[in-house]
Amino acid sequence: MIKNKNILITGGNSGIGFLAIINLLKTQNNLFIVIKSELRKNNFLIRIEKYFDKNYLKKYLNIIENCDLSDLYNIKKIKNYFIGKNIFL
Repeated sequence: MIKNKNILITGGNSGIGFLAIINLLKTQNNLFIVIKSELRKNNFLIRIEKYFDKNYLKKYLNIIENCDLSDLYNIKKIKNYFIGKNIFL
């Protein structure tokens, strides 16, 4: 299992992506999750806080909100942000 890495997850607020986040957080990986809107972010936080303490989430979970990856501009913005940060995509 991957441990102590920086990982970017898209589509993590539901389904298999959500389960991946739960399992990767258990191994203390530094996760970056891309979420399209504030409403989706709030719903995600309500669900994930059932599994982890808020302080734990502050340490290992980074939310990039209001980012729609169907827009090429946002894809380029994310790419430029992560260049040189050793992020597993």
